[in-house]
Amino acid sequence: LIQQYYNWFELLKTDQPVEFSLSVLGWLKYWFNFVPNNLYVLGVGAAILLAPFQRTVQYKNHIFRQLILASILVWVVLFNHKAESPTFIIAIAGAAIWLFSQKFTIPNKVLLVMVLLFTQLAQSDLYPAFIRENYFIPYVIKVVPIILVWLKIQNDIFSLEGFPEEESSDEFKI
Repeated sequence: LIQQYYNWFELLKTDQPVEFSLSVLGWLKYWFNFVPNNLYVLGVGAAILLAPFQRTVQYKNHIFRQLILASILVWVVLFNHKAESPTFIIAIAGAAIWLFSQKFTIPNKVLLVMVLLFTQLAQSDLYPAFIRENYFIPYVIKVVPIILVWLKIQNDIFSLEGFPEEESSDEFKI
């Protein structure tokens, strides 16, 4: 097992992304022509992901725990520089957990529609082939709504104060 971890670490050290694919790195490259070091982007993303864990007072709050779960599911896809279209089911699951732990406000509804139209259906025949091939694929449009959802999840986690509903039993709630 130790040898496997050593091999994995060696692979990670030499892993240079040739194609950034559907990730934050791909978005930065194709939208802003900015190609930062993969480890820096991963480090910033990990710091943002882990920052809410300092709020130990919130650990009993089931909404906080749902938002943390949603954030992790989305983060795993966004910061994987080799993410492919099928892996977005993980991010969609995180977005769904986030959505159903929140009120249906207008910004949340807009994000839901964006995720459905541009992440879920971006590769489908709903859009003509020339739009998919000339806009959605080269500009990694599929990742943009998921980035916005992840930022909204992080905002919701950091703005969560107290316990929005009375503490009750530990039963599963959605």
